[in-house]
Amino acid sequence: MKRTVILYVYFSFLIWDLVQSEDSCKKTSSCSCKFSNGAAINLNQLSNTDQTPRFEDQPDPDSNADMYSWNPCQPFNEGDCMDVAVCNVHNNIPNASYFTLGDQDSAVFSTSGKVTKLTYIYAGTGGAQRSAEITLTCDKDKEGSLDVKGEIPLGSGEYFFELQTKYACVDLGGISIGTIILIAFLCFIVVYLVLGMSIQTFVRKASGKQRIPNYSLWSTVPGLVKDGTVFVVTRGKRTSYSNI
Repeated sequence: MKRTVILYVYFSFLIWDLVQSEDSCKKTSSCSCKFSNGAAINLNQLSNTDQTPRFEDQPDPDSNADMYSWNPCQPFNEGDCMDVAVCNVHNNIPNASYFTLGDQDSAVFSTSGKVTKLTYIYAGTGGAQRSAEITLTCDKDKEGSLDVKGEIPLGSGEYFFELQTKYACVDLGGISIGTIILIAFLCFIVVYLVLGMSIQTFVRKASGKQRIPNYSLWSTVPGLVKDGTVFVVTRGKRTSYSNI
């Protein structure tokens, strides 16, 4: 029984994770990704190709000393930032300091609901790590506008930005693979019940609850769900299960 409960819970979470993951935007390059329905985000039109940043020295709203540069797709050079995707410029007196926030190879796309983000990560010397997270916001009236949020919280090495651009506008109204799987599953259940009940009623002459195909099996499902939930919540610490 214990093994049955564990397998039931495991496969339930596995199927749910598979369906949920279908709506994520899969990376196709350092500046583009594609959804399961074929819709895509591609920032290639915003990229400079001459090793300069498209968004250069964008000011930090909370710091007069900090500015940021970013170029989608292609690496750029600025000061001590060489072949980077994002650079933090700190205006020390009399000289400026340059900090890499990530290169093109580190680009990662992530999706939560209808919000897609592009994140870069830089692992510096001495275990220091910095990151730049750019929220991609659809604005059909803008070619590209970068809104700097800054380092949040201060000293964390995590920097946040928002890109407002028409190239982030995608149509997610199509049917995803996850939706197709759910529709196919529901169709299977309907066919299973109709065909099974017909056989039970007209061939095996069953009546009442026994007309439900495999009734003895399905009647145990609520108990398995309860046991599986208890097992997960208690992390398997209950000892009421019988030894196999």
